[in-house]
Amino acid sequence: MAQRAYREGVTDAFEVGFLAEELDPAKYTLVEPKGDWATVIKTMISNEEKIILFCGDAASNSSKLLPDVPETFERLVKRKKRSIEIMKEYA
Repeated sequence: MAQRAYREGVTDAFEVGFLAEELDPAKYTLVEPKGDWATVIKTMISNEEKIILFCGDAASNSSKLLPDVPETFERLVKRKKRSIEIMKEYA
């Protein structure tokens, strides 16, 4: 959902002549959860935080001319934050 919204937004931006600041994929690399329960939970929380960072960066990069795209990412951020709170209960 996030990838689709961002790609559609970027396509729209190109059509209107607006180029968002390019995002560095290395900044958002996710790690496969492995190990004991506590380590898996910590890794999952870290992954959720990276997704939140991506969504925030994507929203701010697209907000100037593409109002629908930031709203999608902001909704995702809210859901991811709720997920983190649930995972912290099990950590």
